[in-house]
Amino acid sequence: MWTNSLDTLVSASIDGAGLVRAPEWQVAKDIEAGRLRPVLERYVPPATPVHVLFERARLSSPKIRTFVDYLVEQWRKG
Repeated sequence: MWTNSLDTLVSASIDGAGLVRAPEWQVAKDIEAGRLRPVLERYVPPATPVHVLFERARLSSPKIRTFVDYLVEQWRKG
């Protein structure tokens, strides 16, 4: 199945269409609820680091600082 929407692929997998490769954060609730189950777990690649880039002058913007702080908080929860 080809689509531009990961949500569509996940829904199709839940409905029995087959396997889906999706980020853990995208399907965590479905796995917890038993709608999906992980397979091939030993082949999961290591986490890829994420970097936030922004102009130094814009760091002083409260909106940018708030957004960066939010990202750091969410990603640390992992």
